[in-house]
Amino acid sequence: MRRLSLSDLEDMDRAALLAAWSKDRDLIRSLLVSGRLTPSGSIDLVLDPATLAQELDLPANALHPDLATLSTRFDRRRRGQEAKLIVGTPTPAPDARLLRTLSRALTWAEAIRSGTSLGTIAAAEQQQIVFIRNRLKMAFLSPRIQCALRDGTQPPELCLERIIRDQVPLNWDEQERRYGFA
Repeated sequence: MRRLSLSDLEDMDRAALLAAWSKDRDLIRSLLVSGRLTPSGSIDLVLDPATLAQELDLPANALHPDLATLSTRFDRRRRGQEAKLIVGTPTPAPDARLLRTLSRALTWAEAIRSGTSLGTIAAAEQQQIVFIRNRLKMAFLSPRIQCALRDGTQPPELCLERIIRDQVPLNWDEQERRYGFA
């Protein structure tokens, strides 16, 4: 891994610098002294100043002590059975499982409009009818929700399990309120 110089540090904020290093797990292990999640919703990390200075090609005494401590706020959101920590502004990232299921549901809805029975679709997919029926409701989500799923901008707590277990309203405004778009 290329060493970062002081000029690199001047061009990057601390979060971006750590993100650049994040692919090197051994480096992260050597940098991180401790970390804790507080009940008030903050992540506090303490870095080893000697390792940090070495990675920046700086003398250890050239680092301000604040560079070895990072704190940021986070939100915890439920997503199906998992809890997700949201730090900063989430970068849009499409959920492959949601997209795949939406695509299949749209294909199934078109097949049904063309006269194909739910049983025929289930047999072709080698699934139970209830599996197809539960996922088919995604084809009837509002265009706004479908676009958000495509772009990865849906609320973090919106997951396939939530859509499957819910009675999806036919009214698009109600769908958007229920799934956190209002």
